[in-house]
Amino acid sequence: MSAAQDGVFRLGTVVSFGDTAAAQARAFHRWFGNPFTYPASLLFALRNDLPPARYDLLSANRFLGDPLRPYGRVDIGSDDEWLLEEGWHGPERDGAISFRWAASPAIVLIPLDRTAPLTVQVRLHAFGYPGSPGQTLSLHVNGHTFGPSAVHDSWETVEFASGADAWRSGVNRLRLDFGSTHTPADVGLGADARPLAAAVDYVRVAVTAAGR
Repeated sequence: MSAAQDGVFRLGTVVSFGDTAAAQARAFHRWFGNPFTYPASLLFALRNDLPPARYDLLSANRFLGDPLRPYGRVDIGSDDEWLLEEGWHGPERDGAISFRWAASPAIVLIPLDRTAPLTVQVRLHAFGYPGSPGQTLSLHVNGHTFGPSAVHDSWETVEFASGADAWRSGVNRLRLDFGSTHTPADVGLGADARPLAAAVDYVRVAVTAAGR
């Protein structure tokens, strides 16, 4: 049923056993993860409030695990689905820039190998239109709030400094809260009814100089 809902096959069509089995395996993995990683993936899921299937990528691709790379980056709009939760629209491009429009709130997963004082950089621009009010961005992670900071209508990088106590080893949910959202349809810019706050190019975390 799940494979059919995913559009793998329809009534009256013939599908190979291999395609059917592959679709079923993908559905199984989405629900239960890789059984050969039990019990580690189950403990990971309980600790981070995530499905076991997220263990494969999030555990193996933690930021700050390499001493030569004291940073990590989520390239929004490009191979990012495993690091995004609510609040994001589909991927788009602006020339060479991949991005997604964000509503508010929009949540990014930041998997960390260790805690450290971090500078959080968000490259974005506000949804602007004639007469639009000023936009702001605040960040929330593990009970800590940073900002608000002003966001303008052209691409820019907004930075927030945070202490090591704001983070934890494992998966952190970084919530982007914007001051307002508007739909293009409501402001006379076509029929697009999506709530838009800002276009986001990337979210980057880097260990501050004192924390290296």
